[in-house]
Amino acid sequence: TRDTPQQDARAGAIDVALASKNVDKAKQLSAGLTNDGTPERLLLLARVSEAEGNHQQAMSYLRTARGKLLGLQNNTGETAPMLGGLALADNPFVGTSSTGEVAASPSLYGQAMPWQVAQLARNPQTAPPGTVRTDLPVETAQAGTLR
Repeated sequence: TRDTPQQDARAGAIDVALASKNVDKAKQLSAGLTNDGTPERLLLLARVSEAEGNHQQAMSYLRTARGKLLGLQNNTGETAPMLGGLALADNPFVGTSSTGEVAASPSLYGQAMPWQVAQLARNPQTAPPGTVRTDLPVETAQAGTLR
């Protein structure tokens, strides 16, 4: 086959094969790709891997593509990606919180979202166990009656 040096025709054929759910053809075509490591190529390979059911490989391609888009330094895959000489985690905010565990507030629709916190804490004497918020003002008897 004749193709451009960037293999645009092959990439287009892979897109067509994936769109028509022909995973075997997409895999066969992707085997002939030159691995130039561009984010676009990595995204295409991730789509093929995901279509094959290889989620781990697809995520690996996506992380590498993200790293290239963000300008991360190349690494061997044995260490975390580096940015400016510092290790970069997937989410630097995991495990950090400025507040403690927040009990869910009651909602007409069932489980409330974390940002749907009642503006007043329930009366500690009448509140169910584990629902008292010490960081909010306690509701008055009148407010409790109106609720």
